[in-house]
Amino acid sequence: MPETPHQYVRKNIGKFVEQEKDLDLTTVSDMVKYGSSKGPNPQHLACQIWRYLITFFSLVRPSENLVAAIGINFFSMERDRGEIIAQLAAATPILRPVINYYEFLTKNIKIIPTDDIGTWLGPLVDFSKPSEYPFYFDTEGLYLERKKTV
Repeated sequence: MPETPHQYVRKNIGKFVEQEKDLDLTTVSDMVKYGSSKGPNPQHLACQIWRYLITFFSLVRPSENLVAAIGINFFSMERDRGEIIAQLAAATPILRPVINYYEFLTKNIKIIPTDDIGTWLGPLVDFSKPSEYPFYFDTEGLYLERKKTV
């Protein structure tokens, strides 16, 4: 029997927390929104995932709004998930990364988390020119908003 979306979320969040692997709040938010979009969580899975997240939250200390929005997505039995997913999206418009890659420790790299096209459009216009400065775009989750074209 294939795993359900809710089991997938439990497995992946659990794996990261149990193995103390780097996990970012944005990733958690995306996984919660994915599971929630498939319908209400079975209560036993919601409780298991929530226990993992309480451990994770004790390390990263997210805002109360984010914790509340995640909790609503796990424990609400509401069938129409759009509004509660929107609450979580509103609590996480831009989250600063908490994962610290050694490549970024030189202080030569400026991390600018944004969803504002004006912030990165200018540098992209000059992207065809040689530069010593690298670009990294984290596009995780963008595929969910793409429109299918024929």
